[in-house]
Amino acid sequence: MQSAGDWVTAREARRWRSHFRIVGFLYAFLGVTALGLAFGYEDRPHPLTPGDIAVALFGLLHVAAGAAFALRIRWGRIPLWPLSVIYLFALPVGTALGGYTLRVLYHTRTNQPSPSAAA
Repeated sequence: MQSAGDWVTAREARRWRSHFRIVGFLYAFLGVTALGLAFGYEDRPHPLTPGDIAVALFGLLHVAAGAAFALRIRWGRIPLWPLSVIYLFALPVGTALGGYTLRVLYHTRTNQPSPSAAA
């Protein structure tokens, strides 16, 4: 039987896992949107412009970091730190996204899951 402290700890862990999935989904969604912007239009003067390539790389970074973070792969946190700081300056939605991401990332930094807890 679990004690009250164990139940609260398990409940908190479930709550933070849902935050990890939310942040991961948001960044993956932004990445897919950026990829759609880079490759989604048909009337282009050239096959690929340097701007299209930059947006596509930015989108791939978002998709990879978001998916890795949602799946709780350790390296997924690394690109989210600078991305969330960049989003802080994109008023108003980016500020909310950046602040929420920093809050979740700070929690992952202070409360490292054990390898058995990630399974």
